Amino acid sequence: MRQSTSAAATFALAIALSGCAPGSGGGSGGAEMYRETLGQASPYDFSRHTRRILDRFQFLLERVDSTPGLHVFRTRWRQRYPFDDELVFGAVDARTRLVIQARSRGGAGATGASNLRVIELTAENQVLIGETNEWLRDMQTDLFRE
Repeated sequence: MRQSTSAAATFALAIALSGCAPGSGGGSGGAEMYRETLGQASPYDFSRHTRRILDRFQFLLERVDSTPGLHVFRTRWRQRYPFDDELVFGAVDARTRLVIQARSRGGAGATGASNLRVIELTAENQVLIGETNEWLRDMQTDLFRE
């Protein structure tokens, strides 16, 4: 199951290699979720490549929202086997959801010569703890971030 370990990282790489210009960024988001700025892309390239890559990694779209300055793809939760460091906490199941957004560089109402959008990936993680039979929200282990 090691292949799913790097799904978000591979997704980020695939987006970057699919025509997005490199941008500054890095993983962040603290303990609640993983966030990565992937680069920049035109609205057309963002939509086309994001849909193709989500299909490739078997993430199903739950919702797409679009305004002039913001385009957001939210996936459904995707079940996966818990990582080793999640198993230590008693996890018996795990799931991941992605939110990929393209935001105008100048803000929601920005217009101008550049049509590029800043692309950001957010990965949410939940694990099912066997003893309590409850989903633990936003658990960020080292292997999940990796």
